[in-house]
Amino acid sequence: MVIYLLSTIITFAAIVYAEVVNNNEADRTTSSNILTNIYPPAVNNFSRGREQAISYANPTWNRMSLSQRAQYIHDVSQELISQKSYNYLSPWIVTCISYHESEFLPQRRTTSRSSTASGLMQVTNTTISGLLQQSWFQPTSPEFQGVARRADTYRMQSSLSMIAQIELGISTLHLKRVEAQSTNIDTILRRYRGSGSGATDRSYSTKIQNCASCMQNSGVSERCLRQAR
Repeated sequence: MVIYLLSTIITFAAIVYAEVVNNNEADRTTSSNILTNIYPPAVNNFSRGREQAISYANPTWNRMSLSQRAQYIHDVSQELISQKSYNYLSPWIVTCISYHESEFLPQRRTTSRSSTASGLMQVTNTTISGLLQQSWFQPTSPEFQGVARRADTYRMQSSLSMIAQIELGISTLHLKRVEAQSTNIDTILRRYRGSGSGATDRSYSTKIQNCASCMQNSGVSERCLRQAR
């Protein structure tokens, strides 16, 4: 009887160990592949209307909860930030900007007729032109590889996938850091929003930082995301 129990315990322990190893291996695989993974699939329509932007979205993305979308954007951002060594940036900041700017709708276009802002982080055509003048701007997203380094090409390419949109957003934040000659996140966020000195710029920075701090301390939640709005 004792031998049987020992045998059962050893077998169970072996099964648990194998499961842990497999899960860890899956986690490493997911992490290493996230920037070459084209999930969610390509985005090829922009809309000023929220409902139409939702209808353009990939069905899988629409079925995901806000918290699941936030976690995906966080994970992509974390990989990109690490890859570029932008250690002053938190992936939660990028996540909260994405929610504030587009409600996690990669097809979202600004309702302002005078602006060209579009995508998850609402990057403008003027900003893309500015990025292309920077020698440090060397995007790594798959759809940027082998394309002409021209503003019109990048505007078209930026509509293709969420990973590319996040990379453009992170690069825009770094551009604001370079322009401000400061790694102070409050300064960077104010300049991301506008001139950096207006009341709306200060309010924007506060909302994004509160949202990021909430998720860093409490985990991903819709309660934290609402602080960005």
